[in-house]
Amino acid sequence: MRRFPQGNIGGLLFGCALNALTTLACAEVMVVVPEHSDQYASLAHSIIQAAPGSAGQLRLYADLPASIDDYELVVTIGTEATHAVNLDERFKYIPVLNGFIPRSEYRAGPLRTAVFSDINPAIHIKPIKQLYPERDPRIGVFVDSETNYLFGRVSPDKIGGFSLVQKELNETENPAQLIARFVEDNNLDAFIVIPSSIIYDPHSLKAMLYSLYQLKVPAIAYTPRLVEGGVGCVVAAYFDKELVLSEMVNRIHSFYETGELSTTTSIPTKAKVVVNSKLAEAFQLDLRNLMKYGEIHEQ
Repeated sequence: MRRFPQGNIGGLLFGCALNALTTLACAEVMVVVPEHSDQYASLAHSIIQAAPGSAGQLRLYADLPASIDDYELVVTIGTEATHAVNLDERFKYIPVLNGFIPRSEYRAGPLRTAVFSDINPAIHIKPIKQLYPERDPRIGVFVDSETNYLFGRVSPDKIGGFSLVQKELNETENPAQLIARFVEDNNLDAFIVIPSSIIYDPHSLKAMLYSLYQLKVPAIAYTPRLVEGGVGCVVAAYFDKELVLSEMVNRIHSFYETGELSTTTSIPTKAKVVVNSKLAEAFQLDLRNLMKYGEIHEQ
């Protein structure tokens, strides 16, 4: 299973990358990153290589250049870099591609576009539909004030062969205490776990997942960490670094081929899927259809 690089030895690699890239006479692409790390240096290299002649420069968000006349395209990685460029009026008339940000952080504009890296409900709903090919599954999810936009505010919502029931919680409500009633009242077939520091802490999440296990309702996660070992989620569907980067590189190629930056935002077109095969067997789920969905790793 792939793991995101942690960037613990970033200073050396970042410095080497910065020295090499800043020696270029003309930097057509500026890649703005949030911190010194090998992870961001590697991403910047891949992005710059997508430009003609691999002409580009890596910059820290806190150290933007005094002049931006030489740049044809600016690419930001992460929320901090995106904020820095958005607040700098000099970038108003330069095409900017934001990457590795959630939808909530995007600010649309005539020369702005983005490749999002946060969860996409579709990649979690599709595996559930594959697990229940003979009927339209009823799917539940807890959201908070910051994530309710992901699934819309109408509940339940009938979209494309499934029913979605969502409940908004606040920081005073314990999901582990609410999950049984939520499942039974809505006759749920599956439950989607989304990232939320407002709803979940490690203890309440673990207790809720155990309750779902007892109720024989499979949980679908946004990260493979919730699928590994023990009582957890049955399936995780997620985007990894390479998938987001590939989509960004395609955008850059298109920009240099057409001379225009499409303002249509996007997400990766593929997802990775991890399955806890022991839990799936305990739930008596048929994985044959799920195997057609995407790249599968069993735990």
